[in-house]
Amino acid sequence: MDPREVEFTSLVGWLRTFALQSEASTARELSDGLAMSEALVQIEPSVFTPSWFAGILKSDNTNNDTLNVILNLLLHYYRQNLSDVCTSGELPIPEIPAGCQELGSEMIAGFLKLMLGVAVTCSNKLLFISKIQSLDE
Repeated sequence: MDPREVEFTSLVGWLRTFALQSEASTARELSDGLAMSEALVQIEPSVFTPSWFAGILKSDNTNNDTLNVILNLLLHYYRQNLSDVCTSGELPIPEIPAGCQELGSEMIAGFLKLMLGVAVTCSNKLLFISKIQSLDE
């Protein structure tokens, strides 16, 4: 199996450890951003608030717009809490193509890696690190 596909499958496996109402198995299912935003509320609700998630659910935004909303708040979190990562130039930021309604697995993996960074640095990080450690390799 291609290493990028292994990475994507592993990251989706991690995402599926959350109690999600949204489908979260394929890049197509994750392209609307709902499962990712739902998990972010569970990871760090002081930043990714329930009202922020409700706004995403109620909006008529395109997938592209929703993904940009998620990306902007992820980057805000990184600037506020992980500024050393931001200034090092090593933060891989997914580029969402204009008008895109469905992202490939590599692009979704970029979002999931950013989310993973939030999970292992947030106030509840020990819980999330424990979940990660319990996953099969």
